[in-house]
Amino acid sequence: MNNHVTPFTHTITSGNFLAGFGAGAVVTLLATNPAVQQALFRAVAKTSHMIAAGFAEAKERFHDAQAEIQHEAAQEPEAS
Repeated sequence: MNNHVTPFTHTITSGNFLAGFGAGAVVTLLATNPAVQQALFRAVAKTSHMIAAGFAEAKERFHDAQAEIQHEAAQEPEAS
């Protein structure tokens, strides 16, 4: 029978363990620190506001382009 046992020191220094430990530390910091939470929520709110403003600007430009096309179509002489 081949029972391969990984030494504890190898397991604790593996990349997966360290990545999980770091992720857990970040989640704990976010969940327990009010100042970090406020900064995170402010950043999310600012980002969502900027995205909404960008969509509004794009929508306005689209409607302007539509109006220009309709105006140009109305100005063209009808071919009969």
